Amino acid sequence: MPETDDKQIETTPLGEPVQSKDFLSLYANNVFFETTAFDLKMTVGEVMRTSKAPYIEQRASVTMSWLEAKLAGIFFLVNIMIHEQSYGTIPIPRPVLPPFIGEEQAGAPIDTIIASITAQVAADVANAVREAREASKKQTPK
Repeated sequence: MPETDDKQIETTPLGEPVQSKDFLSLYANNVFFETTAFDLKMTVGEVMRTSKAPYIEQRASVTMSWLEAKLAGIFFLVNIMIHEQSYGTIPIPRPVLPPFIGEEQAGAPIDTIIASITAQVAADVANAVREAREASKKQTPK
């Protein structure tokens, strides 16, 4: 992976944010992610309950570079950690629990959940590398 030359990154201080005339402020209780090699798109919406079946009304989407997504992820996590330290753990209800998080973690603090996901991803990567090496050895003529 190429190293970033910090000298090339613009570091001019930015002024105070200014909201555009078409600025949107929305409520969302649902988020859907789409990804490409270049960016991440978040579509936010609200679960609507009617006399018929509930549905998700999509309200807006935001597309951002992976760098901005990583920075946003860091700030999301920091803010959730601060909130949980101040007000207690935010339990994740079973019906919306992501499939890669075990039920025993549903009531865990965010830092515990992230540590578990990170450990699982590291193990999965290690297994994939080992399997690729083994497959490569089998294909190498003797």
